[in-house]
Amino acid sequence: VGSIWLRPLWPVDETRYASVAWEMWQRGDFLVPYINGEPYSHKPPLLFWLIQLGWGLFGVNDWWPRLVGLLCALAAVPLLLKLEKLLWDEKREQDSYSIWVLFGTLLFAGFVTLLMFDLLLMLCAMVAMIGVLYLSKNEKFKGVLWLGTGIGLGVLAKGPVILLHVLPAAVVAPWWAPQLKGKFGRWYLDLLLGVLLGAAIALAWALPAAYFGGEEYRRAIFWGQTAGRVSESFAHRAPWWYYLPLLPVILFPWFVWPRFWRGFIELRSESEKSGLKFLAAWLVLTLIGFSLVSGKQAKYLVPMLPAFALLAGCALSKAKSPARWW
Repeated sequence: VGSIWLRPLWPVDETRYASVAWEMWQRGDFLVPYINGEPYSHKPPLLFWLIQLGWGLFGVNDWWPRLVGLLCALAAVPLLLKLEKLLWDEKREQDSYSIWVLFGTLLFAGFVTLLMFDLLLMLCAMVAMIGVLYLSKNEKFKGVLWLGTGIGLGVLAKGPVILLHVLPAAVVAPWWAPQLKGKFGRWYLDLLLGVLLGAAIALAWALPAAYFGGEEYRRAIFWGQTAGRVSESFAHRAPWWYYLPLLPVILFPWFVWPRFWRGFIELRSESEKSGLKFLAAWLVLTLIGFSLVSGKQAKYLVPMLPAFALLAGCALSKAKSPARWW
Protein backbone atom coordinates (compact mmCIF):
# COMPACT_ATOMS: atom_id res chain seq x y z
CA VAL A 1 0.00 0.00 0.00
CA GLY A 2 2.88 2.33 0.75
CA SER A 3 4.04 2.27 -2.87
CA ILE A 4 0.70 3.80 -3.90
CA TRP A 5 1.51 6.94 -1.92
CA LEU A 6 5.24 6.97 -2.58
CA ARG A 7 5.17 7.09 -6.39
CA PRO A 8 3.26 8.96 -9.09
CA LEU A 9 1.47 7.32 -12.00
CA TRP A 10 4.13 5.90 -14.30
CA PRO A 11 4.31 6.66 -18.00
CA VAL A 12 3.44 5.45 -20.53
CA ASP A 13 0.56 3.12 -19.72
CA GLU A 14 -0.66 4.39 -16.33
CA THR A 15 -0.59 8.04 -17.35
CA ARG A 16 -2.36 7.21 -20.62
CA TYR A 17 -5.18 5.31 -18.93
CA ALA A 18 -5.65 8.04 -16.32
CA SER A 19 -5.75 10.60 -19.13
CA VAL A 20 -8.46 8.63 -20.95
CA ALA A 21 -10.55 8.45 -17.77
CA TRP A 22 -10.03 12.18 -17.15
CA GLU A 23 -11.06 13.10 -20.69
CA MET A 24 -14.19 10.96 -20.40
CA TRP A 25 -14.96 12.75 -17.14
CA GLN A 26 -14.44 16.18 -18.67
CA ARG A 27 -16.60 15.39 -21.70
CA GLY A 28 -19.31 13.73 -19.63
CA ASP A 29 -19.16 10.88 -22.17
CA PHE A 30 -19.04 7.51 -20.46
CA LEU A 31 -19.80 5.51 -23.60
CA VAL A 32 -16.81 6.14 -25.87
CA PRO A 33 -13.31 6.53 -24.37
CA TYR A 34 -11.35 9.50 -25.73
CA ILE A 35 -7.75 10.59 -25.70
CA ASN A 36 -6.54 13.93 -27.07
CA GLY A 37 -9.97 14.54 -28.54
CA GLU A 38 -10.05 11.29 -30.55
CA PRO A 39 -11.93 8.05 -29.77
CA TYR A 40 -9.62 5.62 -27.95
CA SER A 41 -10.20 2.17 -29.42
CA HIS A 42 -7.26 0.31 -27.86
CA LYS A 43 -9.14 -0.71 -24.71
CA PRO A 44 -12.79 -1.19 -23.67
CA PRO A 45 -14.25 1.03 -20.94
CA LEU A 46 -14.66 -1.12 -17.80
CA LEU A 47 -11.47 0.11 -16.08
CA PHE A 48 -12.34 3.69 -16.99
CA TRP A 49 -15.84 3.20 -15.59
CA LEU A 50 -14.37 2.02 -12.29
CA ILE A 51 -12.25 5.16 -12.15
CA GLN A 52 -15.33 7.29 -12.87
CA LEU A 53 -17.18 5.47 -10.08
CA GLY A 54 -14.51 6.35 -7.54
CA TRP A 55 -14.33 9.94 -8.72
CA GLY A 56 -18.10 10.18 -8.47
CA LEU A 57 -17.93 9.02 -4.85
CA PHE A 58 -14.78 10.80 -3.65
CA GLY A 59 -14.24 13.58 -6.16
CA VAL A 60 -11.56 13.73 -8.82
CA ASN A 61 -8.19 12.77 -7.34
CA ASP A 62 -5.02 10.92 -8.26
CA TRP A 63 -5.15 8.29 -5.50
CA TRP A 64 -8.34 6.49 -6.44
CA PRO A 65 -7.07 5.24 -9.85
CA ARG A 66 -4.03 3.79 -8.07
CA LEU A 67 -6.30 1.91 -5.64
CA VAL A 68 -8.20 0.09 -8.38
CA GLY A 69 -5.49 -2.56 -8.85
CA LEU A 70 -5.26 -3.20 -5.10
CA LEU A 71 -9.04 -3.54 -4.81
CA CYS A 72 -9.05 -6.00 -7.72
CA ALA A 73 -6.36 -8.02 -5.95
CA LEU A 74 -8.41 -8.14 -2.74
CA ALA A 75 -11.54 -9.10 -4.68
CA ALA A 76 -9.64 -12.14 -5.97
CA VAL A 77 -9.58 -13.68 -2.48
CA PRO A 78 -13.28 -14.67 -2.16
CA LEU A 79 -13.32 -15.79 -5.79
CA LEU A 80 -10.25 -17.96 -5.17
CA LEU A 81 -11.90 -19.57 -2.16
CA LYS A 82 -15.08 -20.17 -4.14
CA LEU A 83 -13.08 -21.89 -6.87
CA GLU A 84 -11.40 -23.96 -4.17
CA LYS A 85 -14.73 -25.08 -2.75
CA LEU A 86 -16.13 -25.98 -6.17
CA LEU A 87 -13.03 -27.96 -7.04
CA TRP A 88 -12.82 -30.01 -3.86
CA ASP A 89 -16.21 -29.57 -2.12
CA GLU A 90 -14.70 -28.86 1.27
CA LYS A 91 -12.57 -26.36 3.14
CA ARG A 92 -9.02 -27.58 3.16
CA GLU A 93 -5.62 -26.59 4.41
CA GLN A 94 -4.54 -25.17 1.06
CA ASP A 95 -7.23 -22.48 1.27
CA SER A 96 -4.74 -20.21 2.99
CA TYR A 97 -1.84 -21.64 0.99
CA SER A 98 -3.51 -20.68 -2.30
CA ILE A 99 -4.03 -17.09 -1.17
CA TRP A 100 -0.41 -16.81 -0.03
CA VAL A 101 0.79 -18.32 -3.30
CA LEU A 102 -1.26 -15.89 -5.39
CA PHE A 103 -0.17 -12.77 -3.49
CA GLY A 104 3.41 -13.97 -3.26
CA THR A 105 3.84 -14.73 -6.97
CA LEU A 106 6.18 -12.20 -8.53
CA LEU A 107 4.00 -11.31 -11.53
CA PHE A 108 0.89 -10.83 -9.39
CA ALA A 109 2.71 -8.79 -6.74
CA GLY A 110 4.14 -6.57 -9.44
CA PHE A 111 0.68 -5.64 -10.72
CA VAL A 112 -1.12 -5.03 -7.42
CA THR A 113 -0.36 -1.29 -7.37
CA LEU A 114 -0.47 -0.66 -11.14
CA LEU A 115 -3.28 1.03 -13.04
CA MET A 116 -3.61 -1.72 -15.64
CA PHE A 117 -6.31 -3.97 -17.11
CA ASP A 118 -4.82 -7.34 -16.27
CA LEU A 119 -5.97 -7.86 -12.67
CA LEU A 120 -9.46 -6.78 -13.70
CA LEU A 121 -9.39 -9.32 -16.52
CA MET A 122 -8.18 -11.93 -14.03
CA LEU A 123 -11.29 -11.35 -11.89
CA CYS A 124 -13.49 -11.79 -14.95
CA ALA A 125 -11.71 -15.04 -15.87
CA MET A 126 -12.23 -16.33 -12.31
CA VAL A 127 -15.95 -15.49 -12.46
CA ALA A 128 -16.26 -17.31 -15.79
CA MET A 129 -14.37 -20.35 -14.48
CA ILE A 130 -16.70 -20.51 -11.48
CA GLY A 131 -19.48 -20.77 -14.05
CA VAL A 132 -17.68 -23.61 -15.85
CA LEU A 133 -17.37 -25.54 -12.58
CA TYR A 134 -21.04 -24.94 -11.75
CA LEU A 135 -21.98 -26.33 -15.16
CA SER A 136 -19.81 -29.41 -14.54
CA LYS A 137 -21.85 -30.01 -11.37
CA ASN A 138 -25.11 -29.81 -13.36
CA GLU A 139 -26.08 -26.45 -11.84
CA LYS A 140 -27.06 -25.01 -15.20
CA PHE A 141 -28.65 -21.68 -14.24
CA LYS A 142 -25.79 -20.68 -11.95
CA GLY A 143 -23.27 -21.95 -14.47
CA VAL A 144 -24.60 -20.04 -17.45
CA LEU A 145 -25.08 -16.89 -15.34
CA TRP A 146 -21.55 -16.91 -13.90
CA LEU A 147 -19.97 -17.92 -17.21
CA GLY A 148 -21.83 -15.31 -19.22
CA THR A 149 -21.19 -12.57 -16.67
CA GLY A 150 -17.48 -13.37 -16.58
CA ILE A 151 -17.19 -13.40 -20.37
CA GLY A 152 -19.26 -10.24 -20.81
CA LEU A 153 -17.33 -8.27 -18.19
CA GLY A 154 -14.09 -9.70 -19.55
CA VAL A 155 -14.86 -8.30 -22.98
CA LEU A 156 -15.62 -4.94 -21.37
CA ALA A 157 -12.35 -5.19 -19.42
CA LYS A 158 -9.95 -6.10 -22.22
CA GLY A 159 -11.83 -7.43 -25.22
CA PRO A 160 -12.48 -10.91 -26.66
CA VAL A 161 -9.16 -12.14 -25.23
CA ILE A 162 -11.24 -13.35 -22.26
CA LEU A 163 -12.36 -16.24 -24.47
CA LEU A 164 -8.77 -17.43 -24.77
CA HIS A 165 -8.55 -17.60 -20.98
CA VAL A 166 -11.83 -19.46 -20.49
CA LEU A 167 -12.95 -21.55 -23.45
CA PRO A 168 -9.97 -23.91 -24.00
CA ALA A 169 -10.31 -25.49 -20.54
CA ALA A 170 -14.11 -25.54 -20.87
CA VAL A 171 -14.02 -27.21 -24.29
CA VAL A 172 -11.88 -30.12 -23.02
CA ALA A 173 -14.24 -30.80 -20.09
CA PRO A 174 -14.73 -34.44 -21.24
CA TRP A 175 -11.11 -34.96 -20.14
CA TRP A 176 -11.31 -33.44 -16.66
CA ALA A 177 -14.99 -34.04 -15.80
CA PRO A 178 -15.86 -37.76 -16.15
CA GLN A 179 -19.33 -37.11 -14.71
CA LEU A 180 -20.23 -35.48 -18.04
CA LYS A 181 -19.96 -38.77 -19.92
CA GLY A 182 -22.99 -39.12 -22.17
CA LYS A 183 -23.96 -35.44 -21.67
CA PHE A 184 -21.50 -33.75 -24.00
CA GLY A 185 -24.18 -32.34 -26.30
CA ARG A 186 -25.85 -30.59 -23.40
CA TRP A 187 -22.47 -29.44 -22.08
CA TYR A 188 -21.51 -27.64 -25.28
CA LEU A 189 -25.00 -26.16 -25.58
CA ASP A 190 -24.65 -24.73 -22.07
CA LEU A 191 -21.24 -23.30 -22.98
CA LEU A 192 -22.79 -21.69 -26.03
CA LEU A 193 -25.53 -20.14 -23.90
CA GLY A 194 -22.90 -18.71 -21.56
CA VAL A 195 -20.95 -17.24 -24.49
CA LEU A 196 -24.14 -15.75 -25.95
CA LEU A 197 -25.01 -14.17 -22.60
CA GLY A 198 -21.49 -12.72 -22.44
CA ALA A 199 -21.84 -11.41 -26.00
CA ALA A 200 -25.14 -9.76 -25.10
CA ILE A 201 -23.53 -8.00 -22.11
CA ALA A 202 -20.62 -6.78 -24.24
CA LEU A 203 -22.82 -5.70 -27.15
CA ALA A 204 -24.99 -3.65 -24.81
CA TRP A 205 -21.99 -1.30 -24.71
CA ALA A 206 -20.32 -2.02 -28.07
CA LEU A 207 -23.30 -1.33 -30.36
CA PRO A 208 -24.15 2.16 -29.10
CA ALA A 209 -20.43 2.96 -28.69
CA ALA A 210 -19.81 1.95 -32.30
CA TYR A 211 -22.68 4.15 -33.45
CA PHE A 212 -21.55 7.28 -31.60
CA GLY A 213 -17.81 6.65 -32.03
CA GLY A 214 -17.86 6.75 -35.82
CA GLU A 215 -16.77 4.46 -38.63
CA GLU A 216 -13.09 4.20 -37.74
CA TYR A 217 -13.82 3.49 -34.07
CA ARG A 218 -16.47 0.91 -35.06
CA ARG A 219 -14.04 -0.91 -37.34
CA ALA A 220 -11.32 -0.87 -34.68
CA ILE A 221 -13.37 -2.29 -31.79
CA PHE A 222 -15.10 -4.97 -33.84
CA TRP A 223 -12.14 -6.16 -35.87
CA GLY A 224 -8.86 -4.26 -35.91
CA GLN A 225 -7.77 -4.64 -32.29
CA THR A 226 -8.55 -8.35 -32.02
CA ALA A 227 -7.51 -9.57 -35.46
CA GLY A 228 -4.37 -7.49 -35.48
CA ARG A 229 -3.11 -8.91 -32.18
CA VAL A 230 -3.89 -12.52 -33.11
CA SER A 231 -2.38 -12.70 -36.58
CA GLU A 232 0.11 -9.92 -37.30
CA SER A 233 0.45 -7.98 -34.08
CA PHE A 234 1.06 -4.28 -34.56
CA ALA A 235 2.92 -4.32 -31.22
CA HIS A 236 4.73 -6.78 -28.95
CA ARG A 237 5.39 -9.41 -31.61
CA ALA A 238 7.47 -12.30 -30.28
CA PRO A 239 8.30 -15.93 -31.20
CA TRP A 240 6.10 -18.81 -30.02
CA TRP A 241 8.57 -19.86 -27.30
CA TYR A 242 8.63 -16.36 -25.73
CA TYR A 243 6.91 -17.39 -22.48
CA LEU A 244 8.88 -20.57 -21.77
CA PRO A 245 12.08 -18.98 -20.40
CA LEU A 246 9.98 -16.42 -18.52
CA LEU A 247 7.92 -18.96 -16.56
CA PRO A 248 10.45 -19.38 -13.69
CA VAL A 249 10.44 -15.59 -13.27
CA ILE A 250 6.68 -15.16 -13.70
CA LEU A 251 5.98 -17.88 -11.11
CA PHE A 252 8.85 -17.01 -8.77
CA PRO A 253 9.48 -18.00 -6.00
CA TRP A 254 7.15 -21.02 -6.05
CA PHE A 255 8.39 -22.41 -9.35
CA VAL A 256 11.90 -22.86 -7.92
CA TRP A 257 10.85 -23.94 -4.41
CA PRO A 258 11.71 -27.61 -3.65
CA ARG A 259 8.68 -28.09 -1.40
CA PHE A 260 6.34 -27.15 -4.24
CA TRP A 261 7.84 -29.84 -6.46
CA ARG A 262 7.82 -32.42 -3.65
CA GLY A 263 4.14 -31.73 -3.08
CA PHE A 264 3.44 -31.78 -6.80
CA ILE A 265 4.82 -35.32 -6.97
CA GLU A 266 2.52 -36.32 -4.10
CA LEU A 267 -0.66 -35.28 -5.94
CA ARG A 268 -1.95 -38.78 -6.68
CA SER A 269 -5.27 -38.87 -4.83
CA GLU A 270 -8.13 -40.12 -7.00
CA SER A 271 -10.59 -37.75 -5.31
CA GLU A 272 -8.54 -34.77 -6.48
CA LYS A 273 -7.72 -35.77 -10.04
CA SER A 274 -10.72 -34.07 -11.64
CA GLY A 275 -9.90 -30.73 -10.00
CA LEU A 276 -6.20 -31.04 -10.78
CA LYS A 277 -6.95 -31.87 -14.41
CA PHE A 278 -9.15 -28.79 -14.63
CA LEU A 279 -6.34 -26.59 -13.30
CA ALA A 280 -3.84 -28.25 -15.62
CA ALA A 281 -6.13 -27.61 -18.60
CA TRP A 282 -6.57 -23.98 -17.52
CA LEU A 283 -2.81 -23.44 -17.19
CA VAL A 284 -1.44 -25.43 -20.10
CA LEU A 285 -4.04 -24.54 -22.71
CA THR A 286 -3.89 -20.85 -21.79
CA LEU A 287 -0.12 -20.92 -22.17
CA ILE A 288 -0.36 -22.71 -25.53
CA GLY A 289 -3.02 -20.31 -26.76
CA PHE A 290 -1.01 -17.21 -25.92
CA SER A 291 2.11 -18.77 -27.37
CA LEU A 292 0.29 -19.05 -30.71
CA VAL A 293 -0.93 -15.45 -30.62
CA SER A 294 1.34 -13.00 -32.44
CA GLY A 295 1.52 -10.33 -29.72
CA LYS A 296 3.08 -11.42 -26.42
CA GLN A 297 3.82 -9.82 -23.06
CA ALA A 298 4.32 -11.40 -19.64
CA LYS A 299 1.31 -9.50 -18.27
CA TYR A 300 -1.00 -11.39 -20.63
CA LEU A 301 -0.59 -14.42 -18.33
CA VAL A 302 -1.80 -12.64 -15.18
CA PRO A 303 -5.35 -14.10 -15.51
CA MET A 304 -4.04 -17.66 -15.32
CA LEU A 305 -2.28 -17.07 -11.98
CA PRO A 306 -5.29 -18.19 -9.86
CA ALA A 307 -5.05 -21.61 -11.52
CA PHE A 308 -1.39 -21.82 -10.55
CA ALA A 309 -2.16 -20.61 -7.01
CA LEU A 310 -4.78 -23.33 -6.53
CA LEU A 311 -2.47 -25.99 -7.93
CA ALA A 312 0.49 -24.81 -5.86
CA GLY A 313 -1.66 -24.54 -2.73
CA CYS A 314 -2.77 -28.12 -3.17
CA ALA A 315 0.82 -29.22 -3.78
CA LEU A 316 2.08 -27.44 -0.67
CA SER A 317 -0.61 -29.08 1.46
CA LYS A 318 0.50 -32.48 0.15
CA ALA A 319 4.20 -31.97 0.71
CA LYS A 320 5.79 -34.00 3.44
CA SER A 321 6.61 -32.25 6.73
CA PRO A 322 3.51 -30.03 6.57
CA ALA A 323 4.62 -27.99 9.56
CA ARG A 324 7.45 -26.53 7.51
CA TRP A 325 7.29 -24.37 4.38
CA TRP A 326 10.58 -25.64 2.98
